[in-house]
Amino acid sequence: MTKHDYRKTAERFEVSYQQVHQGVNKYENWGQDALQDGRGRKKAAEELSEAVRQKLASKKLELKCTV
Repeated sequence: MTKHDYRKTAERFEVSYQQVHQGVNKYENWGQDALQDGRGRKKAAEELSEAVRQKLASKKLELKCTV
């Protein structure tokens, strides 16, 4: 087990102690992919309901017509 100095790291990168601790914990437990920011993730077409897919297709067509 590696010893970490979360306080010094937080000061160096101007973030909170909690952010450093959570980041290190995620990395050690789940690897680099766990550090990706998933906020605002767009859903794949398969995840959308038929009504939402139709609405998006309509908007896309509408945008094409205005260009």
